[in-house]
Amino acid sequence: MGERAPSSSQSSRLTKSLPASIRSCVEDGRWQIVSQRNTSACTILTEEEFLNKYARNRFIQTYEEIERNMTSHLNRFGLDLDDSNTFMSLLSSEAAEKLCGHLSEQCVKDGKKPVRTVAEFYEIIATMLIRSRFRVSNQVAYNRFLLPLEKSENITLTSQSRFIDIIPRLRGYDVAGRTGDDSPDDTWMQNSNRLRNLEELEEKMFRPSISLMMNKKSGELVLDDELIGSQSSDVECKTLSYRKAGLCLHCCHKKTECWG
Repeated sequence: MGERAPSSSQSSRLTKSLPASIRSCVEDGRWQIVSQRNTSACTILTEEEFLNKYARNRFIQTYEEIERNMTSHLNRFGLDLDDSNTFMSLLSSEAAEKLCGHLSEQCVKDGKKPVRTVAEFYEIIATMLIRSRFRVSNQVAYNRFLLPLEKSENITLTSQSRFIDIIPRLRGYDVAGRTGDDSPDDTWMQNSNRLRNLEELEEKMFRPSISLMMNKKSGELVLDDELIGSQSSDVECKTLSYRKAGLCLHCCHKKTECWG
């Protein structure tokens, strides 16, 4: 015996009882209701079994693609494939110059010596990465680890006093106009969300990673846990979603919203 299809009024009541973000997005606004008796058997896979069956080959292909891209990129400049050269290739020089400029601006404003060159900025970044490995005070980190390392490895690190001056003054966008101290450059800035000011830096920062590390032959769709892909008009998309934009991986650098 066949089952009687739900009436239009039943489907309409069901749809209205759901949050707008997960309502049916088909043309007639009706969900297709399936009887629980029509369920089929399923197989439960462990995480390892699932990865081996569905994701392993794609992961391997992605890692191989990254190695080929990075090797080809470094070979064009006569460089070997090692950790140092890889890091410098992924750290965008455009982003470094922009950060260096904002940092110098803040240093001058606070009466500190500005960072004159991008080379010095790279030195500061290297010192910061090494310093981050030791969960101790700056004094202990320098005396017990960084200074002995600098001497034994014959490298140059930022001095402790300079490091302490620099780190709190790192800025991601223009310093002028955002202090509210009655400067002629002061401008009105929306207080609820300032992350949009970092968008220019973000694009410069991740441009090398997108070109060298993204496997354009195979990708994953990345969705915000609070931005449900649907055609609902009331899904957060302009105000609250700046925290984590629900974007498609292959187009995220273009700032294009991808509605799944």
